[in-house]
Amino acid sequence: MEYQEVIKKICQEENIKLTTVSNNWVNILEYNNKIKFIVGYTFGLNKDSVAKILDDKYALYSVLNNYHLNIIKHHLLYKDYAKDEVKKLFLKYQQDVVIKANLGYAGTEVFHVKNLKKLYQIMDKLFIKNYSLSLCPYYEINYEYRIIVLNKEIKLIYQKIRPIVLGDGVKTYQELLEEFNPQYFQKHFVSKKVLKKGEVKEYSWQFNLSKGAKALLVDNLEVINKLENMVKDILNVIDLNFASIDIVEINNEYKVMEINNGVTLTKFMNMAQENYNLAYNIYKEAIKSLFKEE
Repeated sequence: MEYQEVIKKICQEENIKLTTVSNNWVNILEYNNKIKFIVGYTFGLNKDSVAKILDDKYALYSVLNNYHLNIIKHHLLYKDYAKDEVKKLFLKYQQDVVIKANLGYAGTEVFHVKNLKKLYQIMDKLFIKNYSLSLCPYYEINYEYRIIVLNKEIKLIYQKIRPIVLGDGVKTYQELLEEFNPQYFQKHFVSKKVLKKGEVKEYSWQFNLSKGAKALLVDNLEVINKLENMVKDILNVIDLNFASIDIVEINNEYKVMEINNGVTLTKFMNMAQENYNLAYNIYKEAIKSLFKEE
């Protein structure tokens, strides 16, 4: 089911009048003489100042780093950047960095770069439509987790699994990817090449569900405990009411990657009925929270 259909169904159940405008981008919700808005995946449950911090990768890094919370290192770059300074950072991180739009989302405009000339080229292209960029060292990430927080409570924890397949000498790369994540790869053609037996093929270095990764609910109590403790520390610093937190594990060390003001669960909920039920209930609680007494 599509996200917009979920919003519509919840509003019908809760007797909330729903009007969709601006090419389905803005949802107007009316209930008990109150008017609320959902803009894209943003429900407006976070304070404006918090939302601005979450939407700015470097700002979020600066805030969490100020309180000594583990977060991936970020460097802020503007259009008038000095090439010598970028080169110093590139060499500092062993010529292996990630460059991305500072205000980007959903894994878009994110590049893993190992060549300095290529880095300059990508930066120049990104600056055509971005005011600022964020440069980070590249990490070999073992695991990536997404935690959904609503009303100061953890509602969902799932692991993102990258699309990596193992050849058997019979099936094509496309067939193996479709077995890994049928919802995504039945709609995305890759290759009909047969992979050699034992050949490992990585479709994407990113863990995004929008790039073919799949979601797995976390049931490891040790992992859950570590993630819950990290989220608790974050909530002590940032007043989050509704957000998704991405945390990565690198050599047994957990680091915050980013926190999203907009909560996107569409691809997650379409992977399994249990996922759909979890996502539906989260969105339902979020919508009901819009109309709670202030």
